[in-house]
Amino acid sequence: MNQIYLVKNLEAAATTVEIQAAVGANKAFIGKDGAIANTAYTVTLPAGLIDGVYDLVAVDNAGNVSIIVGGWLTVDNTPPTVTIDQKAGQNDPTNQNYADFTAVFSEPVTGFTNADIDTTGSTVGGTKTITVTAVSTSVYTVRVAISGGGITDGIYKASVKANGAQDTAGNLNQASSSTDNSVTRDTVAPSLSMGELVPLDGATGVTRSGVISMVFNEPIQLGTGQFRIRQSPSSSIYINVPSADVVVNAIDSRIVDITYSGLLGNTAYNIRVDAAGVFKDLAGNDFPTLTKNNTWNFITGP
Repeated sequence: MNQIYLVKNLEAAATTVEIQAAVGANKAFIGKDGAIANTAYTVTLPAGLIDGVYDLVAVDNAGNVSIIVGGWLTVDNTPPTVTIDQKAGQNDPTNQNYADFTAVFSEPVTGFTNADIDTTGSTVGGTKTITVTAVSTSVYTVRVAISGGGITDGIYKASVKANGAQDTAGNLNQASSSTDNSVTRDTVAPSLSMGELVPLDGATGVTRSGVISMVFNEPIQLGTGQFRIRQSPSSSIYINVPSADVVVNAIDSRIVDITYSGLLGNTAYNIRVDAAGVFKDLAGNDFPTLTKNNTWNFITGP
C-alpha cells in the first residue's frame, strides 16, 4: 500500500527502517496511508511533533523509498515568549505622568493590543491609560500614563498577559518575563539635611578656603546656575554650576561638594541658591531656592 511520509529535514529517510525510527522520535509522521497518484490530501499533524521543516517522501507497496522532496511543510508548535522592561532612556525615578517600557517577542506576532498589558503592582494614583505602539512585528513600546484626579507618586509597572498575541503559526504568546519592569514616580523636590551640612548652620572658625558640603535628603544631580557665598548685599562669591569646583560626592550621591576660596577672616557669611534648578534630584525635581539670611550661616576664623 503506497504511503506518504513527512520527515524532518536532515533526518535519515533512505529506508523504511530509518523512516520508522524518525517516526518514533517525533521527527516524522505518515501523511497518507493508501495514497493514490494525482490526489490531494489533508495532512493531520500528530501531537508532540518536533518543530522544523519537513520533507516529503513516498514508500510504495514493495517498500521502495522515493527521492526526498524538500521543504514541504514547516511545523511550529512553540508559543512566542516575550520580555518587558524599562525602555532605553527611561528615567527611573521620573517626575512625569507616564513611564515607557519595551516588549520584545521571540518572533513576529500579530494581535498585540493595549488590552494585553497588565499593570498589577502599579501604585501610582490616577486613571491609567495603556498605549501599545509597534516598533516592528516583534518589538513594541508600551506606555503607562496617568491622568485625572487622584494622581499620586508611586510605582509604574507593566507586564504582558498570556494568550493575547500570536505568531504566524497561530501559537499564542506566553506571559512575559522581566528584569526591570517598574519605574518610580517622584514629584517631591529635594531638601537639605540641615544637621549634616559642612559647615553647620551657625558654625564659627570656618576656614577661609576649603570645601562646603551641601547634604540633601536624597541622591542629587547638578543643574545649571550659581552657588553664592554672601557676605552682604554687595559682596558675594559666585561659583558656577556646573564647574570643576562643584561635584557630586563619589561616595554619597546625596552630597554636593563645593570648593571655595577668598573669604575674609572673622567675617559672617550665608549661603544662597538664588534660582530653582541649580540642583535636582534624580527624577528631575528642582531644589527650590535658598534665599534667606538666617537659613545657613557661618563665621570664618582669622
